[in-house]
Amino acid sequence: MNPKIVIRTERAADEGAIGEVTVAAFAALHVSHHTEQFIVTALRAANALAVSLVAEIDGRVIDLTGLVFAMARHSRRPMRIAA
Repeated sequence: MNPKIVIRTERAADEGAIGEVTVAAFAALHVSHHTEQFIVTALRAANALAVSLVAEIDGRVIDLTGLVFAMARHSRRPMRIAA
């Protein structure tokens, strides 16, 4: 039997679980500075997340996806954008 995955809007009570999931997701990534959970927290505090959804199984948060709108100013130099 496959577990049922529920996708829903993030709630304030999810913040701790989101932090844990984010840390775990990047733990083995050698190019990470392991600050991703702080980035998510800062985006939330700045009200910059246009959309923030969690995936859960049996009431436990297992993943997060967010959408942030950003604007870049025109520049004469090439811009690097990380996504």
